[in-house]
Amino acid sequence: MSGPAWSRWFQDDWRSSVRIGDLNAAERGVLRELFDLQMAEGPFQLDFERLARQVRLSREEVENAWPAIVQFFQHGENGLWSNTRVTKERNLGFQKREKARKAAHARWKADSDADAYADAYADAYAD
Repeated sequence: MSGPAWSRWFQDDWRSSVRIGDLNAAERGVLRELFDLQMAEGPFQLDFERLARQVRLSREEVENAWPAIVQFFQHGENGLWSNTRVTKERNLGFQKREKARKAAHARWKADSDADAYADAYADAYAD
């Protein structure tokens, strides 16, 4: 399943976090990549080789950053890793997408409605 079409990002929370401030630039980069990966694909397995390919970094970069960033993730009973805030935002994105889908369906619920608008100005530029 692909992730939501959009996601909120709270840069003030990111920049003001003491725990994130304690990370070096490489660790912050890996952390952000893993947040984005989770947003797009959901919780992930801790397979450094696979994660490195998914976030377009070397295995060493991901593996070296993991001890510092593991504090931002929870290990679920299913064996997958996730961040609580990312999970919440991902679910919100899915809810918004479903709401928009229902609104579009209600607006264009019948083919005849769409056809009426498609032909409304068909002859306007005929001359």
